[in-house]
Amino acid sequence: MFRRRYDSRFSSAAMGFALAAALVFGGPASASAQEADEGPGGPRSDITEPTPLISVMPGPAVGREAPPDLSANPLPDFYSQPIGPFTMYMTVLATGPSQYGLFTAPGCVADSIFKRGMKLVWRFEVYDIANGKRLTDRDGSRVSITLPDGTTEQARFEPRGPAGQVAPDAPWTWVAVWNIPLDYPLGPVDYRVDVGTADGRAGSIQPATFVGNYLQVVQ
Repeated sequence: MFRRRYDSRFSSAAMGFALAAALVFGGPASASAQEADEGPGGPRSDITEPTPLISVMPGPAVGREAPPDLSANPLPDFYSQPIGPFTMYMTVLATGPSQYGLFTAPGCVADSIFKRGMKLVWRFEVYDIANGKRLTDRDGSRVSITLPDGTTEQARFEPRGPAGQVAPDAPWTWVAVWNIPLDYPLGPVDYRVDVGTADGRAGSIQPATFVGNYLQVVQ
């Protein structure tokens, strides 16, 4: 399972949330995530054959490596300090079709590298540490993803599965969808998750952006 943990002590508000996301195994993406391709956009004419984003190639065999010596890398104090008021596990999925005519095969694959024109889906749960309950849109909570250019993708709380065929035990999660524009700047995407509750509490979490950990857009 591909997932990341983020500490949110740098968040702007101390409202006592925990944000969590985990990859939901099995079945296609929800109907609204599959079909939320609103807005103009033509297909990418430069992509006519499948384009692998990950390749496996033969190479020299490498024996079992000894555990690294970490004496020169002391554990940062950060890891022994209390977590909060926010923490987040975020899963980012590649799916399709997108409004630009690209389809990811296989669909619903967790990834951090996306091509222009692909559809990206965030799936996650949000918890209120104050009472230990999940936040949903039914209790008046609002969750959205804000991108570097100011674009906001509103999240919805919905079950996993196509409309009319949702299993009784299908998991419900927050879902936000982003069709990556064909002219979107290449490189890391420094997005944030914004949360607001019906009682007026609000806060944000911004994922870490160190090399190898951030969401990236490629040509």
